Amino acid sequence: MGKKVLIVDDSLYSRMMLRDILISHGYSVAEVSTGDEAVEAVDKLNPDVVTFDVAPGIEGTKAIREILLKNPDTSVLMCGSRGQRRAVMDGMSLGASGVLLKPFNERQVLREMRNAAGRPPASEPMR
Repeated sequence: MGKKVLIVDDSLYSRMMLRDILISHGYSVAEVSTGDEAVEAVDKLNPDVVTFDVAPGIEGTKAIREILLKNPDTSVLMCGSRGQRRAVMDGMSLGASGVLLKPFNERQVLREMRNAAGRPPASEPMR
């Protein structure tokens, strides 16, 4: 079975695009649309990677903080467009391990997923 990914995005279209890329490459995928749903889903599903949209409708900061506190082995990837640089950087400062730029590019998505799914847990020192 492939790595488990939770997609958090308020846009059904964005979730569908990312889901289709991941499923076609053997990832197991679940989806939610809000930060609160993400926290609940991570507790139930224990995904390897969580992709988080930086859209204002999602309470991302609180959810990312809570997810990484409770699940330090879970990697978080921020999703956003080049115009959302500030929000993406805020997510990175909370411990996100990478960025997926919209519109999604299959090669970039797969590269970032491999990096995130294979990175050491946050509790281990980076080398």
